[in-house]
Amino acid sequence: MGNLRQPVYLEEKLQQVRESGRLNIRSKALPTWCPGCGYFSIVDGVAMAINKLQISQKDVTVVSGIGCASRFPFFLETYGFHTLHGRTLPVATGIKV
Repeated sequence: MGNLRQPVYLEEKLQQVRESGRLNIRSKALPTWCPGCGYFSIVDGVAMAINKLQISQKDVTVVSGIGCASRFPFFLETYGFHTLHGRTLPVATGIKV
């Protein structure tokens, strides 16, 4: 009566994610955002882009400010910089220069 295919399907999808390399970019820290928050998609999208563009993780710095997004650097295995309110863009510019 139940959907017996679901566990196999989930295992197949998990295997695809593992093979994609996106999990190598994610840190072991679990996000603390609310269920359904869009930041989950943003972190996953950044991880996908780093992987797809074959950018070395040592060449990436994630800069964050305050609020829910402030912990963003903790969730990726890249360099990270947590800044003061209103200082995200100046710090990111300084890092780029």
